[in-house]
Amino acid sequence: MNNDLTSKMSKNNLKELNTIINPDVSVIIPVYNGAGTIGQAIGSCLSQTYANLEIIIIDNGSTDNTKDIVHSFKSEKIKYYYTDVKGRSNARNLGLEKATGKWIQFLDADDLLDENKIAKAMKVLNANGRWQAVQCATEYIKDNKVINVFKPYSNKDVYDNLLLGNTIPINSMILSKSKCKSFPMGMEHCEDWVFWIESLADCDIFFDNNYCGAKVNIHEGNTMKNIQKMKFYELEVLLKYTDKKIPMKKNLLRIIKILKRYVEYLLFASEKNLYIENEAKGKFYLRFTRMLCKVNVIKSYLKRKIGEFNEKNVYQ
Repeated sequence: MNNDLTSKMSKNNLKELNTIINPDVSVIIPVYNGAGTIGQAIGSCLSQTYANLEIIIIDNGSTDNTKDIVHSFKSEKIKYYYTDVKGRSNARNLGLEKATGKWIQFLDADDLLDENKIAKAMKVLNANGRWQAVQCATEYIKDNKVINVFKPYSNKDVYDNLLLGNTIPINSMILSKSKCKSFPMGMEHCEDWVFWIESLADCDIFFDNNYCGAKVNIHEGNTMKNIQKMKFYELEVLLKYTDKKIPMKKNLLRIIKILKRYVEYLLFASEKNLYIENEAKGKFYLRFTRMLCKVNVIKSYLKRKIGEFNEKNVYQ
């Protein structure tokens, strides 16, 4: 009996050791001054029913006790790295460098994964070698209440839709490390959108619409200034990929969205964006829009209407 017990314990120890040395999945969590939330994020990873994973924490310059919170978890699955270079892109890129798993799962430090999130994805990936990524639905939570559920676009036009807007919450997808490109440096917003566009071209994705495996917490940090800045970055991304061909109807929608964002840029930007300025010079419809926005009557009207719309949507 003792020999059987010893043998069983040895096998369990070897299995755990192999999980630490050769994890299937790398969960990458960038964090900056996240002492208040990082513990829950890590806890949701350690609670996964799929055990063969590593948790890579990239601390990009925290000045609070984030490090102490991370080290309070006595798990060899957790790997902590500190860098002085700020920004989510740098943190995620460093996480990709350090990742040893074949599959990558991103998680923001204030969000959560359902305990079965990785297990359900790995079941699909292991059953069919065709799939290179799995996306599930995402719950948006505010004050402990689910206020929205975002389901993925599960059709053949998924990449075309991605060129119109970011259709992939960062926590919702697990994908092959071999498909991962770098996150763009220097972008305060929309860096994940660029990452998806670059990484998911010619990628076979399985969509699990009926399962909410990702949970995003909504905070009160959405000021008018931040939302406006995000829209300018959206414009930058839209302009960056206008060379990618999409069907005529969708291309018209893309042009309309570019025009909306460009008008807001002309009316509300506090400083010039050189990339946007240069791209606009080469597009007649944007040059014409700039001319219209210089007409005082039109400028005043648009500024008032857009301001009212934005204020309503921020503070409703």
